[in-house]
Amino acid sequence: MAPRQSLFPLATVLAAVLGAAPAAAQSPAADEETPAADDRAPAPAAPPEQPAAPSDQPAAKQAAPVASATPPAPAAAKPAAPAPAPGGKPAAGAPAAPPVWVAHTPAVGAWVERPIFPEERPPPYDAGNADALRLGLHGYFRAPLRMSWKPREETKEDESGFDLRTPWLVDDDYLRSGFVYTPVNEPDYTELYFQAGNQYLTGTVALMGSLYSDPARPIIDRQLGIAQGYLTLRYEPGLPVKTRIQVKGGAFSDRFGWLEKYDTYIFGRTHQMGEQVRLEVDAGDFTFSALEGFGVHLEAIESNQGLSLLTTFGLAAAYGRYVELGLYHLHTWSQDKRQLKELTDASMRVVGADLRADGRFLGRLYLATSVLTADAATFLAPSIEVMHALGGRGITENYLGTEKSKNGTGGLWNIGFQYDYSVATLLGALLPGQKPLGGGDITLGFFGAYAYVGSEQSDPDPLVNRDERKYFKHGFELGWWALPWLGTSLRYDRLVPDTEDEPSSFRILSPRLGLRTHWYADALIFVQWSHYFYGERVALRPGQVALETEPDKNVLKIQAQLAF
Repeated sequence: MAPRQSLFPLATVLAAVLGAAPAAAQSPAADEETPAADDRAPAPAAPPEQPAAPSDQPAAKQAAPVASATPPAPAAAKPAAPAPAPGGKPAAGAPAAPPVWVAHTPAVGAWVERPIFPEERPPPYDAGNADALRLGLHGYFRAPLRMSWKPREETKEDESGFDLRTPWLVDDDYLRSGFVYTPVNEPDYTELYFQAGNQYLTGTVALMGSLYSDPARPIIDRQLGIAQGYLTLRYEPGLPVKTRIQVKGGAFSDRFGWLEKYDTYIFGRTHQMGEQVRLEVDAGDFTFSALEGFGVHLEAIESNQGLSLLTTFGLAAAYGRYVELGLYHLHTWSQDKRQLKELTDASMRVVGADLRADGRFLGRLYLATSVLTADAATFLAPSIEVMHALGGRGITENYLGTEKSKNGTGGLWNIGFQYDYSVATLLGALLPGQKPLGGGDITLGFFGAYAYVGSEQSDPDPLVNRDERKYFKHGFELGWWALPWLGTSLRYDRLVPDTEDEPSSFRILSPRLGLRTHWYADALIFVQWSHYFYGERVALRPGQVALETEPDKNVLKIQAQLAF
């Protein structure tokens, strides 16, 4: 069965539901691996779910914390606690630093609470003078020490018996690792958002980069510099039905369908210069929204990537901050032929839906599915980052195949899920006003992702074939915060890049011990050990490390990170 025949009906149905008419027309590379032309660091993820707003919309009201003993490296905003009183102590009545990473803004609408990214937070403003200009700075950084060790096969009399080095891994490169990427041993990264504005209008300039040059060496491809600059206008027309309008313009990025535990996007993170309009309406316990956007990603002619246009469209409905359903449609295409170049018309479309549910003491669930269809996607500029692949070229290299895929023609069907449970939330509902865990928490999370590939690259050789290939990964994380500032956790990951080829799969077991604070920002220092259990055919990517094929099995990690 042709791959696109199996994927296209679902794509057509979702596109019809969305009313979408056909268009008219990050992370550092591994050691010794040549950086890609548009290599960029991973999009930082926000922290585990806690009172926070959906992407580009106000947050829901504060709810009982859903804790995680091992907060991800992502960039989130401040904790949801009362503002500190003068002198650096918590304000009167403020709880002790909760054992969770949190981020939220004042409750608006019926949206289910979730993490919020730093670029979504407006700068502080004077409630008594809404027109007054204020400055703000939000962002995130992580700085890990990562080290592996391996016995030497041959040693001289005056040599040690072990090699100590930066890890050689298959899962730590955000873009090149593809589906098997995990944030377990991710490298360093920084995002800073400088903001100026008031209650109604905010200007934002973003700086991004990876590979700190002081303990390493300067590599210009890792320093993204001034990456974004845009304006955000917020307006409430004062209609009988509560209505909010947000208009954004400039160079900005949107995140759709973020899967926290794998730090990836089921629908896509956009990279564009353009505009976006979002409309929200509250009707009793319901909130409805519609989003429209249009932009472009500039061409890279030397890499045979043409100017790529991008349209985004979304619909969402939420009830009582308990359940929320979203529909998405992203379409990018290029019609930028040039003389003496291989450029040709190309397109890529992503359609899908997600469900977010907050059962309070029953836990929180996120479920998302999408269908991606591509035609000659290699010639697209990277306007969409989806499933650990940057643009059409990333989709081609990581999924569709580079040998016989007709320049990236085919499709993906993606599914992602995450379920988080907090014992403290349950006990808080059963024993209100008490702290049976002493302010700590016990948490459990389950997560996974699946991708089915339909490609023109069909071959009897399993190493070459990409058609009807099925990818699957899943895991769990058990955490215990004995104190609000001291916690430990155990994370397990299983990664299967081909369900019909067991020797290509592997497992990771990662215990962690961490210290954190919440008084002014989410700060965490932790030590972690990871052990990899490899199948017999797991190997480093060609050219990743010269003359080496075997990845490391043990990694020590000491990481400091801050979200503010």
